[in-house]
Amino acid sequence: MLFAAAILIHLHNPHGATIDINPDQIVSLRSAAPEKHVDDRLLHGSIKCMISLADGKFVGVVEDCGKIKEMVEKAQ
Repeated sequence: MLFAAAILIHLHNPHGATIDINPDQIVSLRSAAPEKHVDDRLLHGSIKCMISLADGKFVGVVEDCGKIKEMVEKAQ
């Protein structure tokens, strides 16, 4: 019998809650624009990276996209 274990990366939402994400489900990462940029007016001020997932959902986290990329590479 074979078991497949998903390796999750642990990130945080703006309120400090932990969000566990399967790196295989990450489709893209988008860094928040500088504060004065109009396109990010809908994002909470502490969100540094918006993650797009394979199921069409988006997750905003306080970690920056560069750190998340490193975490994904280590998990693979």
